[in-house]
Amino acid sequence: DVEGAIILMQAAYQRTPVIESEDRAWVATHLAHLELARGRHEDADKLAQHALELFPGYHYALAQLTKVRLAQGRVDEAVALLRKHVAAAPHPENFYALGVALHKAGKTREARAMLAEFEQKARAEMNGWDNANRELVMYYVEQARQPSKAVAVARMEAARREDVYTLDALAWALSAAGKHAEARAVMDKALAVGIREAGMLYRAGMIAMRQPDARAARDFFRRSLEADPSSEYAQAARRYALQWREPPGRTRRAAASAGHCPASRRGSASWCGPTAR
Repeated sequence: DVEGAIILMQAAYQRTPVIESEDRAWVATHLAHLELARGRHEDADKLAQHALELFPGYHYALAQLTKVRLAQGRVDEAVALLRKHVAAAPHPENFYALGVALHKAGKTREARAMLAEFEQKARAEMNGWDNANRELVMYYVEQARQPSKAVAVARMEAARREDVYTLDALAWALSAAGKHAEARAVMDKALAVGIREAGMLYRAGMIAMRQPDARAARDFFRRSLEADPSSEYAQAARRYALQWREPPGRTRRAAASAGHCPASRRGSASWCGPTAR
């Protein structure tokens, strides 16, 4: 219930004393996240910038504004923001976000170096509770193309926490490893709470498409577009949804074997589709 969450967060913002600038920035950042989740990029932009006005350099607000810029297609600005974010909070997951953005900006060599540094840092803390294991799973699936490593990390993480994002990562890893039925069951469990997130629903559609389950795939792609019609997944979701309206034949077989990479991304050795986060 994104709308209900926004109402509650707005009430929290109003009740937070003006002198508590960091707390108000924290609430504004979460409001930006919620607005972005329902596809309202302009509102998300204003809220993230407001958070930075309240608390300049706030690294959570920098991260959120970066997501807004990526959703807007303003990749170079996103990279600049992510450089500031990494400098302010040099955690492994932030190196991953910067590496992915650098690749989108066409800075392939720097992206590879950043992702290699991310992997090293993430593996160093992968056994602790505070880790970047979800990002590590996505890296092994989408950039490194090592699904067995992705499944191993995802199973380890899911054994100790079963939040929807960890289950999403596990399902994506299982599907990349060819375990589509198990992946579908895990993704169904993640979505059962009612989450409406464009990326997760897109991945659910890809998993269903690989089974193949045409009806479910179309429904997931439709729901992804409803959640955010201009997300980074929207173009691929529309294309695949149209493919799966065709009669059985070459189009559907081609779609089912295409993997999870949008057509514009396939063929790249270091990139394999939109990320999860």
